[in-house]
Amino acid sequence: GNRQLRLFTARHCKAIFTTSDQTADVIRRRLSGDRHVHIETRRFGCVDRRDSAPSPHIIHNQLTFLTVGPITEEKRFSQMAEYIDALATARETPIKWIVVGDGPCYDDLKATLGRLTPNKWLTTELLGAVSNDDVHALYATGSIDWTLLLADDGIGCPVALCESMMYGVPVIANDVGGLSEMVDDDCGILLAANPEKEEFIRGIMPYIDSQLRYSRMRLGAREKWASDFDATLLREELADDMSKLVT
Repeated sequence: GNRQLRLFTARHCKAIFTTSDQTADVIRRRLSGDRHVHIETRRFGCVDRRDSAPSPHIIHNQLTFLTVGPITEEKRFSQMAEYIDALATARETPIKWIVVGDGPCYDDLKATLGRLTPNKWLTTELLGAVSNDDVHALYATGSIDWTLLLADDGIGCPVALCESMMYGVPVIANDVGGLSEMVDDDCGILLAANPEKEEFIRGIMPYIDSQLRYSRMRLGAREKWASDFDATLLREELADDMSKLVT
C-alpha cells in the first residue's frame, strides 16, 4: 500500500528534511532499522513582507481573530467558533473572527455559526479561498489581534503561523504536532491538546486586560519569527545541506 511505498522511498533517500522535530521523530521510529538515513528538521518559515515602516497596530474596542487554512476535519473550525463565541459572551466584548480558506467542512462551519447566532458581540467573515497577497493585506492593516489555530495530530509547523509572527501577531494554538515548537509564552498562548473553553478564555484574559502585556507579546512574536522562522536564513541553510548531498 501507500505506507509501504513511502517507507521504501524513505529508506532509499540520502536525507530527509522535515518541518518539525515531531515529524522527524515519527519518521525515525518508522525507520528504526535504517540508521543510514539522515533525518533533520529544516523549517520553511517565510520571508519578511512588512514594509520598512509597517502600519502600527490599531488599538480599538473590538478583538479581531484570524484563522487561515483549509477547512477540513483536521482543523477544528467548529470548535474554534464555539470558543470565540464563548469568549465574546463571557467578556461582553465585540469580537470579529475572519476565516480564510475553503474545504469539505465549509458547510459544517456555516451551520455551527448559524447555530451560535445571534450573538450581538460576535461577527464573522468567511472569505473563502483568497490569494496569499490578500492574506498579507489583512495583516498589513494592523487590525489583526490574534491568529487562532486548533488542530488534530499530524500538523507540522504551518507557514500561516510563521506569517502571523512575522507581522508581530501573537498565535493561539493547541499542543499537537509541531505547534509546541512554534508557540510559547513569549509569542502566544499554547493550549492543551484538547483544550476546554475555559482554558481558552482564561489564557487570553490577561492580554485583554493589559495593553502593556499584549504589546510585549506582539514584540515577542516578531522576535520569534526573526530567530526561528526567517525564510531568508532557513533557505540558505537548507540549500547548503542539500548541496552537501551531491558532493
